[in-house]
Amino acid sequence: MNNIEELKKAALGANLHGWTGFEDALNDDGYSEAVSKFIGHCRPSEILALIAQLEAAQKERDELKELNCHFDLSIRKTEGVNEVLRSKLEAAERALIKPLPIGELVHRLEGQTYEKWFSESDVKDLRERAEKAEAALSAANEKLSKPIAVSRGIENIELRQPLEVEDMWRHRFIASIKAAGFTVEGNADAE
Repeated sequence: MNNIEELKKAALGANLHGWTGFEDALNDDGYSEAVSKFIGHCRPSEILALIAQLEAAQKERDELKELNCHFDLSIRKTEGVNEVLRSKLEAAERALIKPLPIGELVHRLEGQTYEKWFSESDVKDLRERAEKAEAALSAANEKLSKPIAVSRGIENIELRQPLEVEDMWRHRFIASIKAAGFTVEGNADAE
């Protein structure tokens, strides 16, 4: 008998009131004392109590399995929402990192309350400094966009001394850099 329902049916059908004193009959038939005690403990009420415990444990296990399935589903949904939020955050961070012209930054900050930290004149000074810095940066970028012209050779190079040739190249190189709008540091021949 390996079916719990069959065992339950047999226990329910057993004589529940005449079970005491059964141990004496077992001892008379030559059973050992240990076997007699074991059979004495296998009363139908004990079997039914064990079956009830087993069924309660199985029911609890099934409920926990179902709850675990709900948790797994919730976790997957949360992970999906988390991934969407993470991608939106990364996009927002990229948008914030993207360089903006100083005028645009000033325009965005104008609507905010900065009076807590700066007076109106401080803001005006900062705006002027920012505009000057942007103009200087634009001018520097403009200078960088112009190519520097360097001559291809020196006339009658074979007639000149090596140091004279080196000095000529150095002067032409410095002149080209100055023509591009840059200053040359460490120039002993500075004008």
